[in-house]
Amino acid sequence: SNANAVLTYRRNNPETDLVAGDIRLLDPISDLARVGLKPGEVDVILAGPPCQGFSESNRRTRTLENPKNQLYAEVLRYAEALRPRCVIIENVAGLRTLGQGKILRSIESGCRDLGYEVEWKVLCAADYGVPQFRNRIFIVACNRSLAAFLPSALHAVDSDRVSVRDAIG
Repeated sequence: SNANAVLTYRRNNPETDLVAGDIRLLDPISDLARVGLKPGEVDVILAGPPCQGFSESNRRTRTLENPKNQLYAEVLRYAEALRPRCVIIENVAGLRTLGQGKILRSIESGCRDLGYEVEWKVLCAADYGVPQFRNRIFIVACNRSLAAFLPSALHAVDSDRVSVRDAIG
């Protein structure tokens, strides 16, 4: 449950100011003021909106009508209010294909409307030292003073990849 997740996170990160609640009901300026910051003083917003509705294995609620599939708009709302230097959104690769790419295009245009340069790429975790083949889309939006970037693979060859045996060993 969310309560258990909050309790676990607080126990493991006692120095972190954690806000538990529905992001649609929160005010970004109040959240910022509570930690002593002002708009423009945030370097990065890193977000991972709920991914179940974008997953290609989801046959029930993988639709544009799924309300959770619209939560990316909250990331844009926070970006507009807080004016971070960068916004990074991570999600399942299926985000790029839902509704013939409508969600991805909305994120890209929303970021561009806020003055960000946008790049996206599907990355495989195995290419970066994680012992599993897990594809994720990363959307990186940076203000004009920064060049948007996405990392090059570190372990693109099978023999360079970390196995589960290596990770556990």
